[in-house]
Amino acid sequence: MRVAVLFTGHCREFRSTFETFKTHIFDRYETDVYICSWNVIEHRPVHNHRFINQPLRSFDSKEVVALYNTAANVVASSFMDWDTFQKARFPPLSLDVATVRVEHTGFWIERLRDQWWVVKKGWKLIQNPDQYDLILRSRFDLMLESIPMQPTDKFVVPLSDLGLVYCDYIAYGTPATMQGYCHLFDHIESLYHKSKVDVSYAEGMLKYYIEKVLKMRTQSPPTFRYHIRRSFLTYQDIPSESDTTPLGVNALPQDGITPHVDGRSEP
Repeated sequence: MRVAVLFTGHCREFRSTFETFKTHIFDRYETDVYICSWNVIEHRPVHNHRFINQPLRSFDSKEVVALYNTAANVVASSFMDWDTFQKARFPPLSLDVATVRVEHTGFWIERLRDQWWVVKKGWKLIQNPDQYDLILRSRFDLMLESIPMQPTDKFVVPLSDLGLVYCDYIAYGTPATMQGYCHLFDHIESLYHKSKVDVSYAEGMLKYYIEKVLKMRTQSPPTFRYHIRRSFLTYQDIPSESDTTPLGVNALPQDGITPHVDGRSEP
């Protein structure tokens, strides 16, 4: 079976999680890898009960490609310059004045828009999607525990740990299925303004989009299991506000509002 794996977002924990993808996917299937990321990594501390400035750290993108090439075939990769992205970024979503806690909501909306914009850009790297039986999209920092990959015409996505909604970290399906999934970015504005969906709620937005807009048949096998690899950072590892310059839409608000359960909405 031919499989494409599209990694998107910051290259967090790629060294730590690589072996789990190798074990469960690369060693089992003929796998091509596509990477769409930035030229920096945005880290997050283990303790996430309040907003803090998060530093961007440089890394060697060639190391990422070289590592995945040891077990799969990296067909294409894109590591966008962060500063260029921020300067040329699409304008923020216009929020209704009635939105409760606009600053908090707007923060998470823009992080999600960044996330899905990168997914869309990553999809464009796959020039001939139909050559694959299945295409999987994932974050870098997932530790796969088990994944039942088999030919199916359904959209396969694990349930979120927040309840009966879809996890927005990882999913797979046929090329036709994944094309729709990877273009969620194009629909966020209409989901907010026309469908009145809470687009700051990552998992709920994805569920609505998959079921109501794309009308996909879905499957969430209990054997599709993973956990996130967390950086062992403490507050002492994070530069103080005087040492950290806010970074465009990812400058964290200083109003003391607590993010979603574990701050999960991140590109």
